[in-house]
Amino acid sequence: MHELSIAENIKKVVEESLEGRTGKVSCINLEIGKLTAVVPESLQFCFQFVGQGSPVEGAELKIQEISVKAKCNSCGSGFDIDYPLFVCPRCGSRELKILSGTELFIKSIEIEED
Repeated sequence: MHELSIAENIKKVVEESLEGRTGKVSCINLEIGKLTAVVPESLQFCFQFVGQGSPVEGAELKIQEISVKAKCNSCGSGFDIDYPLFVCPRCGSRELKILSGTELFIKSIEIEED
């Protein structure tokens, strides 16, 4: 379960960004690509666990899933991939460039000031 280490890293990054500020983190907005194999429910559970007793305790994780987009190297067609088969729907080539779907970003942090 790599969600635990991801949750710990999110906590660490948020705490580092809070240095010198007071307040409570109310929400963390994330963008996570579908190819990261992150299970949102597991990440939220792990984040609640690692956040106990810290400035992120009780913060809501809002997760926006990023779809998998690819471009065919053979015919130049761009398309979304919604299935586990990475094949160009136009020409059948398997030579693709993945354009999105591997992201894992903290987009923003919402803080309730004291």
